[in-house]
Amino acid sequence: ATPTSEVPPENRHLVTLQSESELLEPPAEPFPHELQLEAELQLPVAEKEPSNEAMEDITPMLISTAARRPEATTNNAEKLYKPISLNNCDQIIPNLYLGGVQAVGDVESVVEQGIRAVCCCCRDLEFPSSDWSKDLNYYRVDVEDMSAEPIELFFPEATEFIHSWVSREQPVLVHCRAGVSRSASVVIAYLVAYQGYNLHDAFFLVKNHRSVITPNLGFMEKLGDFEEKMRGHEPTIEINKYESWYTSPERAAVPDLKPD
Repeated sequence: ATPTSEVPPENRHLVTLQSESELLEPPAEPFPHELQLEAELQLPVAEKEPSNEAMEDITPMLISTAARRPEATTNNAEKLYKPISLNNCDQIIPNLYLGGVQAVGDVESVVEQGIRAVCCCCRDLEFPSSDWSKDLNYYRVDVEDMSAEPIELFFPEATEFIHSWVSREQPVLVHCRAGVSRSASVVIAYLVAYQGYNLHDAFFLVKNHRSVITPNLGFMEKLGDFEEKMRGHEPTIEINKYESWYTSPERAAVPDLKPD
């Protein structure tokens, strides 16, 4: 595979293709924790059936750095929940963690605590592949934290990578430099693509567990487009309201972001 550090931004999308059916296969049943989390947040119950047809015009042309797929767990003892405590890291749903680069600073601790895969949302210059552990599986979302960056090109394959582990109850860590914008956007996209949440509910679910998240304006707009293509309806976050909240010197803890 072409090293991500050698691919200029304008050509990052001209890489490996994967079939849409593999990337966008919806879960057979919602995870048991979904209703509990929605109840905690007092959010409307999200739609549970992502539309595959709505994704027909997304072409997942992406760079994959994952070396292998997870295998089904056969030992019941391995399925027992193990609490994970890493620096600058929060659990969003069972087996899905979101954090900054400090969370992966101690690779030995990451492995010992049970993380099996890492979705790295940093450029190679920020977190080089040479620092990656042979004991972990990686996927790189090769973008900077800038509104114009094509993060949407990575949504299909990044969310499929995350789901291939979460669906087998294998912990995954998604991180960028601060755990605020890039990695948060990918986690939100995953919740929309595979966990049945609309964009509004996914954003507030992630924010409830990691209050510092604030996808930049361009990323939120692209998340709205992703939701529209996945669901076949208008985005559930009004981008003008989000911009007003995002640029406010004192951001409300629970902003009104729904369309009028």
